[in-house]
Amino acid sequence: MDTMAREGVLSSLPAIDEAEAGIDLEQLVREESDRLRGLAWRFGLPSAELDDAVQEVFARAWAGRARFRGDCAPATWLTRIAVNYFTSRRRTLLRRMRVFAGGRPAGDASAPPGNTAERAEAHARAVECIRALSPKLRKVFVLRYLEEMSCAEVAETLGIPESTVRTRVYNARKKLRNILKGHAL
Repeated sequence: MDTMAREGVLSSLPAIDEAEAGIDLEQLVREESDRLRGLAWRFGLPSAELDDAVQEVFARAWAGRARFRGDCAPATWLTRIAVNYFTSRRRTLLRRMRVFAGGRPAGDASAPPGNTAERAEAHARAVECIRALSPKLRKVFVLRYLEEMSCAEVAETLGIPESTVRTRVYNARKKLRNILKGHAL
């Protein structure tokens, strides 16, 4: 997220009373915008929707600041809000696309700009494989491997037991192995 978009998020929020919120939302916007944009992209949101989705996450964080209990890091709390919103938003977009297209949408599997054609092709195959996972497995896989969170952090973010995270990671890796056997790499 560029500086202007980040400033747009900050200017759209009312003045922040840090004592009331228990978090420094301005600092979170500065530190977490780019990471959340990448997370939104990995969750399958179209490139054109990324900045709006990140801004909506910060707006939801602002609206829910009173519910922040302080029992986890603010970034973890924000990630949980983001995962819930990105999942919901993607589901809504897919539903709309099915209605208009009459079938299963391909989605936006474009690689980040500046990559070679070979890397873009490999990226598209990887995205296709990850999207083949069920939503539960995809969430855990994206947070664990692409966001490089520990199993404990993923468990805290998703509000599930750590043993469930480990099981889902195992199942996701097993399913991806089977999917990749069908792809010529």
